[in-house]
Amino acid sequence: MELEKHSQFEGEALPFFEHLPLGGSFWAVRVLWEPAFVAVVAIALRLLTILDRPAAVYLLICAAALAVKNYLCWYQAWLQLRTLMDTKFASPLNR
Repeated sequence: MELEKHSQFEGEALPFFEHLPLGGSFWAVRVLWEPAFVAVVAIALRLLTILDRPAAVYLLICAAALAVKNYLCWYQAWLQLRTLMDTKFASPLNR
C-alpha cells in the first residue's frame, strides 16, 4: 500500500489518446475515447473473424457500460466539487 500515491486512481491513459481531440482531458478520455476504443477493437476483431459474434457483442456492451460508469464517476466528482463551492459561497464571510 505504501507504493500507491492514491488508492482510487485508475492510472494514466494510454499515450496515443493524447493525440486525439480532447486527449489531454482526463474525463474526456475516460468517458469518450476509452469506450470508443473498446468498441472499435471489438468491431475490427469481429470483421477479421478473430472474435465470434457473442464475444463481439459482449465487448460492445462492455464499451457502453464503461462509458456509463465513467460518466457517473465524472458526475459524482462534479457534484462533490459543486457542493463544496456552494457551501463556500453560502457561508457567512469572515471579516
